[in-house]
Amino acid sequence: NFHLPFLAEDYIHRIGRTGRAGKKGMAISLVSPKDEQFLDNIEELIGRKFERIIYPGYAMDSSLPEIYEGTNTPKLKKSRYKATQEHNQMLARKQEKNKPS
Repeated sequence: NFHLPFLAEDYIHRIGRTGRAGKKGMAISLVSPKDEQFLDNIEELIGRKFERIIYPGYAMDSSLPEIYEGTNTPKLKKSRYKATQEHNQMLARKQEKNKPS
């Protein structure tokens, strides 16, 4: 995967194609700092952490090159998956609360 999808479920669908009919497969995803939140969402959904192989000079916590220093980079917003999940949970709580006993 060159880009991680916005929704963790889409990633699982993609990766499911690497191994079919009981066969094993390997998936490799390239992750940039801007995709770190998407990776966290995927790991949370599947309940496991991925092995990280970091190419020297491309570590997620490495500082930006000097040409980018001082530029205002916006903070990452909540992922669409997480926002949708929280919205659905809120609706479910409301329905449960309004359910006749």
